Amino acid sequence: MGGMTRQLLLLWAGITVSRSVDLQKRIVRGQPCGSGERQYHVKLIGNNGTNNFLCGGSLISDRWILTAAHCKQRNMTAYVGVHPPPGKPEIITAPPEIFRDNNHRGHDIMLLRLPNPTHFPNVKLPDCNKRPHVGAMVQIAGHASTTLGPNNKRRNDRPADLQCADIGVIDRQNCRKCLQKNDPQFYQLHEYQHWFCGQSARVDISLGDSGGGVVYNHMIYGVVSFTGNGLTACHAPAAFMDVCEYMPWINGIINRPLPKAILDVHPGPGRSVYITSLPKTYKEKVNFIISKNHDIMLLKLRKAVAIKPVDLPTVEECNARKNILSFQIAGHSSTTMGPNKERGEEESNTLQCADIGVIDCKNFLNCLKTNQPDFYKKHSFQHLLCGQSSVADASPGDSGGGVVHNGKLYGVITFGGSGTHACVSPIAYMDVCEYLPWIKETAGIP
Repeated sequence: MGGMTRQLLLLWAGITVSRSVDLQKRIVRGQPCGSGERQYHVKLIGNNGTNNFLCGGSLISDRWILTAAHCKQRNMTAYVGVHPPPGKPEIITAPPEIFRDNNHRGHDIMLLRLPNPTHFPNVKLPDCNKRPHVGAMVQIAGHASTTLGPNNKRRNDRPADLQCADIGVIDRQNCRKCLQKNDPQFYQLHEYQHWFCGQSARVDISLGDSGGGVVYNHMIYGVVSFTGNGLTACHAPAAFMDVCEYMPWINGIINRPLPKAILDVHPGPGRSVYITSLPKTYKEKVNFIISKNHDIMLLKLRKAVAIKPVDLPTVEECNARKNILSFQIAGHSSTTMGPNKERGEEESNTLQCADIGVIDCKNFLNCLKTNQPDFYKKHSFQHLLCGQSSVADASPGDSGGGVVHNGKLYGVITFGGSGTHACVSPIAYMDVCEYLPWIKETAGIP
């Protein structure tokens, strides 16, 4: 790529910040935001394992932050209430939500969920019938670099306060044509996304302002995404993700019920505990770049519960598991069969148990390899146990249920040979013994 591309990507990558210095920076030629302004602004510090990266964001509810997708890092801390300072750190533990279109392409807009509700004000979502027109002034804000050197080159000053500035909306088609002409490769990566542009001879965004809100009439209409020139300020337009174009997705995410586990379902009546942490999935590392996901996962409850957990098998018991003749499975899924063993749709209100005989997985996998080669490729490398019975079976909604022998967990239901008919093909279980070191390390079990 040419020099223009490198300049664009500087903003895209964010700004690396030292742990030993003040992380705050500001909008180029902005001014400190008023005491009653931008109380919803969030400062995001991401870490990729080596460096810290600075971004902005906006509270759009008591639990959700709207920001740019390229701000995503392995570890993220949101500082809410940063204006006025000092702000309160909140570690992001839930998986980030990034918009993907029908072609599975990611767009540069992201929602982050706080672990706990916050009392700080949130910005109003837009009135999309009254979008800012060309020539309208929108407000931007951030903590990135603020002053310029010779030839308008950005400096690396670090003022303490959140900076605000007004920037004029320009014609988006001219903005797109400019970007397409100056950097066609970068344009191809972004042309399918929804954005509008702003430009001013006096103010601009900087590295580290990414993700900040673009506000008009006290409502958020944009999210800072990238600038046409990451080195020199006020020479190229700034691009903002168009919030109105993503409103159905935003509303769908922030109004979606939290994932939860219902405990004490047997004997009942059950109680809900929310899942707020990232799920832990076993990944088999193939090489430095590629890893394979296995169909076994750990979920951490929001708080400890007074329910006796199932016991895990000992190493000795795992070594002897080939002598086990049957396992017990359990679930709430379909319990009835039609005249030709087709599965019914009726779910059980009570937990159902059944004993399933153990079989060798080899013949089952060979059958899958012949009849469902794509499915076979996705599962053949995983560690499996298998079972089959002529009178009992697992159903699709039983996935994830425990496979137990003598009160100890040896497996997790993963898939069956037929989703439409029962008792006609084997069931596969994830072999817990093969994942025991990972389970214990991840869950902190001695």
